[in-house]
Amino acid sequence: MTGIELELATVLNVTGRLFDEPRAIALANRIEPDLSIRLAKWLITGNMLIRVNSRNKMRSRLSRDAFRWVQRLARPRPNPA
Repeated sequence: MTGIELELATVLNVTGRLFDEPRAIALANRIEPDLSIRLAKWLITGNMLIRVNSRNKMRSRLSRDAFRWVQRLARPRPNPA
């Protein structure tokens, strides 16, 4: 799984759930889910985004920090030469 696959799956998943858009969720689910994508879907949610500027922003901050850690785990696929 590459970083762009992680980002795309996360954005499509959150967008689909926030705006009740089944096509976005279906596209997110087409990206092969590995541990990083499953963690990202669990960490980055609509509620987490809404809590960014609320009184409960510490939990949102921890989720975002954990997601950044998951992003670092995503490695580019080796280029077949």
